[in-house]
Amino acid sequence: MNNKKKMNVSIFINLFIIFTVLGSFFIFNNFHSNYFRLGWSPDFIFVSVNIDTGLKYFFLCLMIMVINFSDVLINEIADPILYFNTYNPDKKIIDEFSKSELLFYSNTVFFIHILKKFLQVLITVSQIDIAVISIVSTQISGVLAIRMLLNEKEFTTKKLPKVEMEYQSSSETIPFYRYTHVNL
Repeated sequence: MNNKKKMNVSIFINLFIIFTVLGSFFIFNNFHSNYFRLGWSPDFIFVSVNIDTGLKYFFLCLMIMVINFSDVLINEIADPILYFNTYNPDKKIIDEFSKSELLFYSNTVFFIHILKKFLQVLITVSQIDIAVISIVSTQISGVLAIRMLLNEKEFTTKKLPKVEMEYQSSSETIPFYRYTHVNL
């Protein structure tokens, strides 16, 4: 199976599972939960902060967008640098970082990931609109980061060169090659 087909199968299976689980939340909803509300309300409490005005709701949404943007920066830019230097078993010589720098950066980024997971749990379980805002802001940040990274690369759509060979038979079982041309 080629890489494009593997990607398509992986994406399809994951999207199917995600949408099945999300659909079951709505199908089996008892409509008594505060989770499926939208906007601010007198009893919407986010980590002990009462989100009862539009201004508080706006700042909560802004905070979530900033957190998600910084999360994408760590995931798409810092992580590959660390992974290719720390976890790549084929890379035995590292000349961009000292050992102590790489140790510091790796542990700091790992700590940031743990804190962001904690924040994401708080965001996700608070209210559905907050979770949707989190998803949308993460997706927008991801699109921008991936586009920036891909703009640094060069893409070619060339196929492998076609090899043309002319031969003249000479009563041998293996043809005798008179000319060999390689078109690039």
